[in-house]
Amino acid sequence: MNDTKNNQRNGFTLIELLVVIAIIGIIGTIMLVSLQSARKKARDSRRKTDINSIVLALQLYNFDTNSFPPYADTQSGDWPVSYKVSLAPYAASLPKDPLANNTTHFYSSFKMAWAPNPRCVGKQVVFTYTEQWYNDSERCGFSGNHYYRIVD
Repeated sequence: MNDTKNNQRNGFTLIELLVVIAIIGIIGTIMLVSLQSARKKARDSRRKTDINSIVLALQLYNFDTNSFPPYADTQSGDWPVSYKVSLAPYAASLPKDPLANNTTHFYSSFKMAWAPNPRCVGKQVVFTYTEQWYNDSERCGFSGNHYYRIVD
């Protein structure tokens, strides 16, 4: 007599365990890629908000002085002291890039001497590199991941 109770197996086979582990790995990879994309979007959103606050401070400075502070950027790690002092009455603190690696991610403010898009030429702009691609009107005609705001 064959006892059916002895023929029942307890637990999972090696193949079943490997399939479950592979599925969990695939789902984990997909979630990690989604999270990275969301982080990039969040940093770019912060960059745009930071740029808008710098533009507002520059507009207020221009309203009072009828000029703009000279060229400045955060590539050295922070805004130059003279720039921060100039804009101190209009902005409590000037933002720095969320990554702040200073080689490819930094903020800059300058009068644009030349650009592929003529609407940017001769204008005071605030600029940053982004991690995503935006339309041409936000890049002053330059290729690559740039974001410009014209100070009107």
